[in-house]
Amino acid sequence: MKKFLLFTILILTMISCEDPKVKARRQVEKGIEILYQSRYQDAIIEFESAIKTDPESFEAYHYLAASYANLGKHKQAIEYYKKAIEINPEYASSYFNLGLIFEQNADRESACFYFLKAEELGKPNMNDYTKHCK
Repeated sequence: MKKFLLFTILILTMISCEDPKVKARRQVEKGIEILYQSRYQDAIIEFESAIKTDPESFEAYHYLAASYANLGKHKQAIEYYKKAIEINPEYASSYFNLGLIFEQNADRESACFYFLKAEELGKPNMNDYTKHCK
């Protein structure tokens, strides 16, 4: 019994000492799986948990924004895509997705700004989105 108790304490200690970035990455991966199942509310919970674990996880913010965008909650999506960009200004997908939201809301000027930035950062196949922007 003592050995079992010591083993349990050791395991719990190891779990609590886990690198927050590794734990957050695991949460993001789980959230992505849930997001691809179109379970957006559940995905939001997972991404918010990842952000609590690692507030600098730009991917958690990016996919949190995607979850909100899929629910049609564009205000929240824009906020979280911008946070992802603030953390990692080189992440072209957040710019692209912002462009899509602004395009859906008939704000062509803002859409072009974000599409062109995504293209500048190397996002492939942007010509269909940027051909009317230049």
